[in-house]
Amino acid sequence: MNDNEVAVDSVVITGAQQPETAPAAWKYLKARVDQVRLAGATLVKFFRNPTHELTHDQTVVLERQLVQQLARRAVYWAGILGCASILVVSKGRATPELADLHPLAVWAAALWSCLLMGGYLLRRSMRLGEDETRGKIRLLHTQWCFWATVVALLWTLCALLLVQPPPFVPGSHQPFSLNAVTFTFLTLIGQVLTVVLLAPSRIATMSALTIGYLLPFVIWISALLPTPQGRVWVEGQIVFDLVIAWSVGADQRRIYARGVRAEAERSRADSFVQNISHDLRQPLSALALKLYTLRLKARTPSEIEDIETLQGHAASIEMMASGTLDLSRLQAGTWKISVRPVALHLVLESIARDFRAEAKASGVQFEVRAAPFSVSTDDTALQRILRNLVGNALKYANPVRTGRPGLVTLECEDLGDRIKVTVADNGPGIPKQQIADVFKEWVQLSNPERDASKGLGLGLYIVKNLANLLGHKLEVESIFGSGSRFSIFLPSRGPIPAELLELRGATPVAESPDLTGLTVVVVEDAAGPREEICDVLMDWGCYVVAGETAEDVIAEIKAEGVPAGPHLVLADYRLRDERTGVEAIDLIRSELGHPTLPAAIWTAETDATKIQELDRLGFPVFAKPPDLERLQKLLLKHLPTAGTGHVAEGLSQASTGSEVL
Repeated sequence: MNDNEVAVDSVVITGAQQPETAPAAWKYLKARVDQVRLAGATLVKFFRNPTHELTHDQTVVLERQLVQQLARRAVYWAGILGCASILVVSKGRATPELADLHPLAVWAAALWSCLLMGGYLLRRSMRLGEDETRGKIRLLHTQWCFWATVVALLWTLCALLLVQPPPFVPGSHQPFSLNAVTFTFLTLIGQVLTVVLLAPSRIATMSALTIGYLLPFVIWISALLPTPQGRVWVEGQIVFDLVIAWSVGADQRRIYARGVRAEAERSRADSFVQNISHDLRQPLSALALKLYTLRLKARTPSEIEDIETLQGHAASIEMMASGTLDLSRLQAGTWKISVRPVALHLVLESIARDFRAEAKASGVQFEVRAAPFSVSTDDTALQRILRNLVGNALKYANPVRTGRPGLVTLECEDLGDRIKVTVADNGPGIPKQQIADVFKEWVQLSNPERDASKGLGLGLYIVKNLANLLGHKLEVESIFGSGSRFSIFLPSRGPIPAELLELRGATPVAESPDLTGLTVVVVEDAAGPREEICDVLMDWGCYVVAGETAEDVIAEIKAEGVPAGPHLVLADYRLRDERTGVEAIDLIRSELGHPTLPAAIWTAETDATKIQELDRLGFPVFAKPPDLERLQKLLLKHLPTAGTGHVAEGLSQASTGSEVL
């Protein structure tokens, strides 16, 4: 019984020790197995074809890029061989049996003929379009591989045309002679160029190396090695060199595949930014227009205060959306610029006009000293830079923040070849050690609580990146406790002649102008923005014809007629069924018989290419939500005088078969 108890105790003790030793060993073994598995996966990934992660379209792009790169490099390779052929013809000695046929000259002519054929293939490769089929690209790649094989074979055959070297006699001096063996040795040494230049195609590389590297060695060099062991050793080295060449080709393919994936991600990010921008700006536009209409109709101080509060919140939302989208465009590299001559004084006056009310409400004295200079820059990007700087300056120069009268100046200084534009404030300034930090994204030195009403911390980040994009120098001077000065240097094109200056001191546009008698056609497929812009236009006295499509407004005009006009078409750029506002305007002009009917585009698009295309077509472009003051100015230009309204009269006559005026 005691023995049994001891046995039981022993079993129990052994069982108690097992959880302490066996799991530790198991964990150690499992960790080693995981390391081996990870190393194996890494090795497999290294040798795996990089195209398995690409879509069909991306694979086509990859193969097109590789063929085009192969085309350029193959022509370089053949050009090097062609230049070397001149040395062979001038220094080489042909075999006596073929001396009368001038074999080296014939050989060089054949090699140069291949170079001409390579130029023809190069031209075809460079003309490959983005819509080319994969089959056509592969056929062209096959032709390049065949061409490279022919060139390598032709080069190798030169050794058969050269004289064999005389036997080496110990103690004798034999001068350098470009014979078959010397030519082969030099060829083998130069094959590293083949690996580098033909790497975009592993097939072309291996074909050229097999014929131009392995074959000459077997024919000419192997026989010179004294022992079989030496031949085996050198042959093994050649095989190893071929494996390296194959790996170099795989790496080249992997590099291009990574570039194709990166480009696809960039395009996807660009598309995402554009779609998000459009979708966000649609409701923001409707909200801003609705609040504007309500503000005009408000009567009591409490209503005005509530609406202005809502307008402030809407402006904050728009600021956050615009800032985030601008950040995405900068990081994705999709912010396009167009540098051209810009009248600097008009830019500064526009900024002064837009910020004057804000400065007055904040109790900040805002001074602008503009001079009529022409500079080379992108107008939109420069506006964004200066508006961010002025907005920051007004915010930090606020007397509530500093406890002293606020002052912000926007001025320009002529430095000869450059114009220095400076935004200065007497705010709290920036500590010297933190000046670099203010240009980082999402950084706000005085907003640790992340109050959205104080901004997002993107303004100066966008300023820095836009300045870099434009190539404009940005300079910061700040004294902690006294204020800051932000300066940007613009390439100067000289002062603007007085006779070319635009008239100043124009009468400001009224908050609610009288546009009675003006007929505006609105084409907008989104109900919210369409209704709100119509309300604004009708509050200004316009007669509005609105619809989702051009066909809708044309049918309404023809069915009911309009009092006069229409005088202007305002169309959204992106309409349903993949139509555009430009197409809608063209259709309205055609159907109404008025090919010069004034028109404008309003859009939530941020694609600079589309905006530039609209500008090239001559259309005024309004972002959503629109600049109402600028819209009022455009409408005032087309406000009819007595006796206008020919389009409406033409429609009436057209219904009876008369000619449209």
